[in-house]
Amino acid sequence: FFSLILISVIALKEEEIIDLDPQSNVPDPNDPNILYIPIILTNDIHGSFYPKKILLPSGGIYYIGGLEYLGKYISIMSETWGDRLLYFDTGDQFQGGIEGYISQGQIMMDFFNELEVEKSIIGNHEFDYGVKFLKKYMNMSNFDWIIDNVRNTTSGQYITFPHQRKSTIAEIAGIKLGLIGITTVETPSSTNVALPDLKFEEYKKIVEEESKKLKNEGADAIIVLGHVGVYCNNDLDEVKLEYKIRNKDTKQEDCRNTDEAYILLNKLGQGVIDLFLGGHKHDVSHHWINGIPFVANDKNGKYAQIIYLPFDRTSHKLLNDQILFEGPLPICEKI
Repeated sequence: FFSLILISVIALKEEEIIDLDPQSNVPDPNDPNILYIPIILTNDIHGSFYPKKILLPSGGIYYIGGLEYLGKYISIMSETWGDRLLYFDTGDQFQGGIEGYISQGQIMMDFFNELEVEKSIIGNHEFDYGVKFLKKYMNMSNFDWIIDNVRNTTSGQYITFPHQRKSTIAEIAGIKLGLIGITTVETPSSTNVALPDLKFEEYKKIVEEESKKLKNEGADAIIVLGHVGVYCNNDLDEVKLEYKIRNKDTKQEDCRNTDEAYILLNKLGQGVIDLFLGGHKHDVSHHWINGIPFVANDKNGKYAQIIYLPFDRTSHKLLNDQILFEGPLPICEKI
C-alpha cells in the first residue's frame, strides 16, 4: 500500500531534508503579460484527517498525509497568490477513515470550510451512509457543490441537494471560469447502499451542453470537476511521483484506454473543455489526454497537485499550450 512512498524514503536518513525546488520555473504571480490562476486539487481523502504511521525497513517511523500539513501548504501559497488561489476537491471526502466515521463527517467539513474550498463535487462513497446522511453533510458546507449528471428517477428532474447547483461560473481576478461537475456512473454499483431513486447519466452530452451554455455566458475557460478517473501507468512509479513542473511536452507513459475519463476525453472535440480535475481511481495523474490536461491524486490525502492556468492579461484568452502542473506535492511533516 505504501510502497510508492517507500521508494523515496528508504535511502534517506530520518533527519535528512531533500530539496524540492522544481528548477525555478514556477510561474511568477507578477508576470506582466500572463495572469496565472493557481488551483490546488485534492480528491479521495476518505476521512483521513490525521497523518498515518508507517514503519521503515530501518526500523524508523515515518508519517504520511495529514490535513494540518495540507492546510499549511495552502496558507503559504495564499501569502503569494492571495485571492487568485483556488482550492477544489473532487469527492470521496468523509468515508473511510475512522476520523471521518466517528465525527460523522464533521471533522472533514470543518477543514473544507476553514480552508475555503471554492467548489466541490460528490463522489460515489458520499452515498455510503445513505442520501439522508449525505444531505446532512452537504448542509454543513459554506461552499457550493456542482452536480450536473444526477437525476431523480421519479420526477425526472436533476437533484436539488443542499448547497448544490448545476454548472456555474466563478470569477477570479476578472477571469471567468466555467465549472461543470460530474459523478461516476459506477456509483450505484460502488457504494454501500441501494440508490433506486437516482440515475447517474453518461457524461459526453452533458459536458458538451453545459460547456456551450457557460461559453455563451462569457466563460474564458471550461473546467470539469469529475469524480471520474483513469489509471496512468509508468514503467517506474518514482517517475510518476517525481515532484516537478510538467507541461504538455513532458514525456509520460500512456493511460489505460478502458477507463471512464480516458474514454470521455477522447470523445470530446477540441475546445469543449480546457481542464479536467479528476478522482475516483486513486492514482496520481498529471497527463494530457487527447490534448486535454487531466490531473488527479492518490487516496487518503497523501498528495495534492497544483495547476497553473495562464491567461493573457489583456484579452483574458487562456493560453492552453502554457498550462502547467506542479507536483505531486507529498503531504507530510518532513520529506
